[in-house]
Amino acid sequence: MVSKYSVKKPFTVLVAVILVLVLGYVSITKMTPDLLPEMSFPYIMLMTTYPGASPEEVESAVTKPLEQTMASLDDIKEITSTSAENYSIVLLTFEDSVNTDVAMMDIQRGISTLSASWDDTIGTPVVTELSSDLIPTLVAAVSYEGKDPLELSAFVNDTLSIELEGINGVASVTKTGLVLQRIEIELDEDKIDALNKKLYAAMEDILRMQRVTNVEACIAVPNEPDEHLTLDSVHFHERMGYRMVGEFRQCGYKFGRWYNMVWMEKFIGEHVSEQPPVLRFEQIKGDVHEKMNIA
Repeated sequence: MVSKYSVKKPFTVLVAVILVLVLGYVSITKMTPDLLPEMSFPYIMLMTTYPGASPEEVESAVTKPLEQTMASLDDIKEITSTSAENYSIVLLTFEDSVNTDVAMMDIQRGISTLSASWDDTIGTPVVTELSSDLIPTLVAAVSYEGKDPLELSAFVNDTLSIELEGINGVASVTKTGLVLQRIEIELDEDKIDALNKKLYAAMEDILRMQRVTNVEACIAVPNEPDEHLTLDSVHFHERMGYRMVGEFRQCGYKFGRWYNMVWMEKFIGEHVSEQPPVLRFEQIKGDVHEKMNIA
């Protein structure tokens, strides 16, 4: 049927062929190929910093309020979050039909309302729209003949990456696998302990000269294994002759959390019925310089 039509209507077929050729030529010359075309995904990430806060504090003060505020957005499909020490990440998943520009404006309005009631230490959430622009467009390995791994790392970090970041269109350069030179200093615990004992002994001698009879120490201790505090200070004071007087629960705040406080005491003088008044340091300064050779 097509062949009969072509024989009967040769001019129409010729025009159709010319149109196809012209359209093909225009498409080829005007089409711009892109190895990684720009694509927009229905995901928006909110990252908020809260320095010194524990994961529990981050969740209650930042993550939960953000989730509640973002749940009222239009076309919201799912909310997932991560609360860690010092920061919070909230990932918003929208319907495919969402207008991300409008969603970004709604998110900013919600953040402005919410952040007004936040503590000053909580940072402003960074809102990032996930797109193909965040995917690395080029991954390369670097070698340099005649350089050892340390020299190669220095070259990549100090020279090559700076040159690449200066190229027009390059947003950022991420480096992995670099070898960094590091100096580790290991302290002799026995020598430190001996020095601390000398300092404490000197302090106690001065206090005795001031007619002080007992010394207290208040020490924060962790309730469970902790990356900031240990029981080393308690053990040291025990070796110095201090005894525990009491322990107070959850009353010492540092590093963004509450700790127990241990109260320790040591007697350095005799208790008499009529205790003489404590002398100020200025009153014994000359004796201290003479007896302890303090400059």
